[in-house]
Amino acid sequence: MRVIEAVISGSVFALSGNVLAAIAFMAYPEIYVPATSISAVISFVTAFYVVVQSETRAKALQKLLLLASVFSFLLPLSAVIYSGCFFAEDLKQGILFTDAHFSGPAIRGGVITFIVGIMGFLLGVVFLISGLLMDRLCQFVYAQSRPSKFK
Repeated sequence: MRVIEAVISGSVFALSGNVLAAIAFMAYPEIYVPATSISAVISFVTAFYVVVQSETRAKALQKLLLLASVFSFLLPLSAVIYSGCFFAEDLKQGILFTDAHFSGPAIRGGVITFIVGIMGFLLGVVFLISGLLMDRLCQFVYAQSRPSKFK
């Protein structure tokens, strides 16, 4: 049963690692597919190992949520890498020869980084809070009142 949980949660975690690498390597199509495939395999193996080595299901889910929050907080960095690579490709080809051509990619890169930064921060906060509260959510206390004498 633990192996099935590891495969399912590993697939979900590998998807988040794949998105992180896909944003970072989108500017270079020649290394896009190998880089995203390698990152998906590394993320899957990491999640599989975490789930199999954890004592309980709650601890495994808590560790995976904390790792997902780290990936979410790294999303703005991958957007900065994408914007920088795209900007460098335009500079290398000699396209940016006026101020208007220079400001267009700069504004586009800033907007992309800002949007992905907000999204990554919000997702990271949600995953971090969920991961930190996971241990408390799994500790339910069932209280039962004593039967009344006057029934």
